[in-house]
Amino acid sequence: MITKELLTTFIPLLGLLTISSESLAQQVQQDAERLGDDTGLPVARNAVYFELLGTIIAYSFNYERYFDGVSVRVGIEPFRGPAIPLLVNYYFEEDRVELGAGMIWLPSRRFPYTTIESQQKSVLWTAAMGYRYQPREGGLVFRTTLTLLFEKKTFPGFGLPRSGAPGSIPVVPWLGFSAGYAF
Repeated sequence: MITKELLTTFIPLLGLLTISSESLAQQVQQDAERLGDDTGLPVARNAVYFELLGTIIAYSFNYERYFDGVSVRVGIEPFRGPAIPLLVNYYFEEDRVELGAGMIWLPSRRFPYTTIESQQKSVLWTAAMGYRYQPREGGLVFRTTLTLLFEKKTFPGFGLPRSGAPGSIPVVPWLGFSAGYAF
C-alpha cells in the first residue's frame, strides 16, 4: 500500500535526483568531449528504466547512476509493497555483461506478490547477472537479467519452489527484462 509519507518523500527525491543528474550528465559529457574520453566508461552516466519481473518479482521503476566503473541503482515497486531495491552493478562494456548485488528494503514488512511477511521492517539480499544494451552516448537501454533472491529463514516462503538441500540458504532464481533511457 502506498502511504502519503512514502509519496511525499520518494517522488520529490526522485525529481531532484533526475534534474541534478541531468545537469551533471551534461557537464560530464562536455568534459569527456573536451578531454577525449578514453576511460571505456559510458559517457551517459544516468539511466531510468522499467523492469518487468526481475528484482521485485513483478515490476519496478528504477534510476541508475554510474560512478568510476560501477553503478548504483535504486528503484521502487510502489503499489503492492512497497519494495525498494538498492544495488551496486559492475558493467563489462565490451561484452555488455552486468553483475550486481544488493538489497531489497521492505518498509511495510511485506514482499510484493508473495506470501512473505516479517515481524518488522526487513531486508532481502539479491544478486543479478545479465546482458545490457546501452549506447555509450545515451539512448535506449535494454536489459535482461537472471536475478537470485535470497530468502531469509524467518519468512514462510515466496510461494515459489525452494531450491537447495535442507539447511541451505533458500535461493529463488528469477528472470527480468528492462527497457528505458540513458542520458
